[in-house]
Amino acid sequence: MGQGTRTHVLVDMKTRSIAGYFAIAPHLVERDLTPTRIARGAPRQIPAILLAKLAPDERSQGSGLGRVLLVRALKKIVDAAKHAGGKLVVVDAIDDDAAKFYQHHNFVPVPGDPHRLLMKMSTAARELGIPWP
Repeated sequence: MGQGTRTHVLVDMKTRSIAGYFAIAPHLVERDLTPTRIARGAPRQIPAILLAKLAPDERSQGSGLGRVLLVRALKKIVDAAKHAGGKLVVVDAIDDDAAKFYQHHNFVPVPGDPHRLLMKMSTAARELGIPWP
């Protein structure tokens, strides 16, 4: 992972094992590569935060841990965006199932690349009940 990437680990306190992790990093998105509703009025390069990894432990498939990790990641991302800037959350889904997971959680696929998905920071903040400037 690149410079500026921060990895966060979720530990299961009962088993003292890693339950999952996520990584975030500063990023830029080219306006021309975003859906029209996101691109409208945006600068040529839109400051963003990349959700570089989101990985629940394989043994927890179907338990809701992926959603828990996503909520925690989005909280960290919104907080970081408030301090350092950022208008979008970006994720590169590993496969079609992951892309569907993110779409279910209000991410929008980029035209021509269904595995790259975006969410406005204001949408993330609203979904989490966090005031946004």
